[in-house]
Amino acid sequence: MHQGKVTFLGKFLRKTGWDEWPQLINIVAGQMAFVGPRPLTEEDVRRLNWDGPEQAFRWTVRPGITGLAQLQRKCDANLSLQNDRIYVENKDWKLDGKLLFRSLVVPLIGK
Repeated sequence: MHQGKVTFLGKFLRKTGWDEWPQLINIVAGQMAFVGPRPLTEEDVRRLNWDGPEQAFRWTVRPGITGLAQLQRKCDANLSLQNDRIYVENKDWKLDGKLLFRSLVVPLIGK
């Protein structure tokens, strides 16, 4: 951003997903995975009201850079939580591979 406006470079980085590259440090440190529910701040958890027992499943896996919710064209909080549940309940290396492949293709063809 420059003076409160998104720059051309910023738009490009966001659209292509290149702005996610710094999170590789978190993966190497073992704090994140390539695939999993997106990490949330405590403020996000409170805002979304996702601190109850019905959302506890979400915290049973490491957060990831990409996941089912990130590959949807349209996403809201309910759809995101539903996608996170589907991922957690079906997590295996084949699903991770499929989601990772789709995520690598997004910069080329879009969502």
